[in-house]
Amino acid sequence: MFNVMKKIQMIAGLFAAAALLLSSCGKEETITDGGSGSGADGSVAVTFNMSTPAGDKVVYPKSRALHDESEYAIKTLTMYEYSVESDGTTKFIRTLTSGEESTDTTFKLSDNGNGSYSFTVRYPAADLLSSKKFKYLFVANNTPAAPTAGDAIETYKGTLSTVVLGNGHASSVLAQNGIAMSGKAISVKDKSDVITLQKGLECKVDMKRIVARVDIKYEVPNLLVTKVEARNVPTKGYLFEDDNNDLSALNTYVDIGLNSNITLPTEYLQDQGKESETIKKALYLYERNNTAEDQSIVIHIEYQMLAGTLLYRGSVDVPFCTKTGTDEAPTTTWVNTERNHLYTIQLGDKDSGSSTLEFKLLVEDWKVVESDEMVTE
Repeated sequence: MFNVMKKIQMIAGLFAAAALLLSSCGKEETITDGGSGSGADGSVAVTFNMSTPAGDKVVYPKSRALHDESEYAIKTLTMYEYSVESDGTTKFIRTLTSGEESTDTTFKLSDNGNGSYSFTVRYPAADLLSSKKFKYLFVANNTPAAPTAGDAIETYKGTLSTVVLGNGHASSVLAQNGIAMSGKAISVKDKSDVITLQKGLECKVDMKRIVARVDIKYEVPNLLVTKVEARNVPTKGYLFEDDNNDLSALNTYVDIGLNSNITLPTEYLQDQGKESETIKKALYLYERNNTAEDQSIVIHIEYQMLAGTLLYRGSVDVPFCTKTGTDEAPTTTWVNTERNHLYTIQLGDKDSGSSTLEFKLLVEDWKVVESDEMVTE
């Protein structure tokens, strides 16, 4: 009898162990935390190192801010995770967002300074053993609706920013919650956006601003800029940079005003003892393909200029184009308004002595600048 009972207990124990094993195999859980490498449970960490295009030093008279965090800081971050199937197609799985601590739906974002961030996501051992493949998209400082489960990644790349411009808005509404940025993950080892799960996996994410910036520069000592606005600006912009996005479809346009943090100079250069003036961050703009006089963003600038004892008042409309050749036979090249580009309008010729204000448009990438800490008074 004792032997029979012992056998029954052993069999029951084996069934319990088998049930526990099946339960643990059937449950696939992702853990997010700040660790790295393999966990005690066999889970594997994926580390994401993220960089943003740093900001630019400028003193805002209204706030006395030496450095504008809105151009580079991540205030909110969302990660969109897609599985890559055996046939190469993608399916949306879920979103993870930045938070105070790591949970099943959030990750803890570490700010490493100078526009550098990092965080870690853990995946269960079963995902590692099956060499699962993923793609990741990221959006900072904007909260669009999440994709539908099972959607392909291409579908979401046409998502629009949630900030919609209205007629008369200050252009700074595009930066009031931090300028929206987007990017995708690239495997450091494989140099690919198809991320194959493996031990010690690191991914690089380069974020890019979705808007352009306009500065205004002049060296004319007797010139004052009195008003700046942008005309024919699209009300919406795409979150992601993708060749399939059709900018011409975003064909509702408005006129917007100067960055509300900016105070225009009230003294001439000659009275300030300065050789030049640059109105930085005068405007932020969504992208647009500019193709003709009536199909272009135009920067409208009003000014006053002293010529001897006479005071002239006037205005110029600066389209997004460059001109070469001669006055008799000029060649016009239209310039698209592109994300993460800096457009500087250079006003006047300090040696001309003319009351007619000339201008030219300079185009460059919105460069990464080493950032100092933000200082306020």
